[in-house]
Amino acid sequence: RLMPTPYALLHRRSAGRLTNGPASAAAFGGLAVISVSLVALGVLTASAGHTKAGAVLSANAVESANAVEANDACTNGFPADFVWGLGTAAYQIEGGWNATNRSPSIWDVFSHTKGAVAGGDTGDVADDVIHRWRDDIALMSTLGLKHYRFSLSWSRMMSWDGHSMVPNEPGIAWYSDFLDGLLEAGITAHVTLYHWDLPQALHEHRGGWHTPDNERILTEFEAYATLAFERLGSRVATWFTFNEPWTFTVSGYSAGNHAPGCVPAQAGRGPCAGGDVTPYVVSTNVLNAHARAVAVYRTRFAATLGGRISITLNCEFARPLTNSAADAAAAERALQFWLGWGLEPLLSG
Repeated sequence: RLMPTPYALLHRRSAGRLTNGPASAAAFGGLAVISVSLVALGVLTASAGHTKAGAVLSANAVESANAVEANDACTNGFPADFVWGLGTAAYQIEGGWNATNRSPSIWDVFSHTKGAVAGGDTGDVADDVIHRWRDDIALMSTLGLKHYRFSLSWSRMMSWDGHSMVPNEPGIAWYSDFLDGLLEAGITAHVTLYHWDLPQALHEHRGGWHTPDNERILTEFEAYATLAFERLGSRVATWFTFNEPWTFTVSGYSAGNHAPGCVPAQAGRGPCAGGDVTPYVVSTNVLNAHARAVAVYRTRFAATLGGRISITLNCEFARPLTNSAADAAAAERALQFWLGWGLEPLLSG
């Protein structure tokens, strides 16, 4: 039998005690949650502990993580090449739910489901970046911002034609103009392909992330990534395939408090009928989709575009509450389920 769902297991402390959250970051050489994500990428050396990605998984690596070579760090402890910037997600800020021929995503459907979101809030308008983007770039410039990470809406880049997703030229043109605006302002673009907003049509008609070994969703994601690289890649410094797979895998397909709102208790046929197995199915498909996109970029685009590609993994770092073996095991188990779940397959295959 498969282990309990990740959400349940992470909150089980009977076999040991641990501390987690921002307060525990100091035990890892000042490594905060965002630093864990960037170290896991293998793209940006963002760890104040200057730690190799694999060391993040081991509770025994805490002490060694504190060793920082003086010539690699700024006076504030961050590496000299640490990239400071801001980041956003398409559904959280864009608005324009049907502008540029955009079609619904699972978050459109979820947020319009009664009781799903506090206050009945939706992303229909959000920050209205779709219409105010020039003003927003001007505001970024006043802040002295040099790096900006944002995500593409798959539902804006492509449209469902009844059989598959096809390029949506008005949406592609909007992103092209936005990237040109960032470039003119001297702001480097870092772009996420997927920040939790799967096109609803793929969820309903192509099995989404929740169908085991779903070649259809892998093919669709590869086509989407290829389109983005072809049409936008010359102006993007870093590509991120997925933002925090753990979050949308557990919250969307186990806890049910994010789109598409699946919970293990749901029975019968349909997108959410996989029960406890579903989060693992979703994660497997996501990792395989990541591999497809990375392979395409590295073989077809990296040499000519000169950019980089990886993934963003989140982790609430945990350390043992005491020196006991049980507490050490609890911390290790938490790290494995937060970060190891996504990172280990990328390191070991």
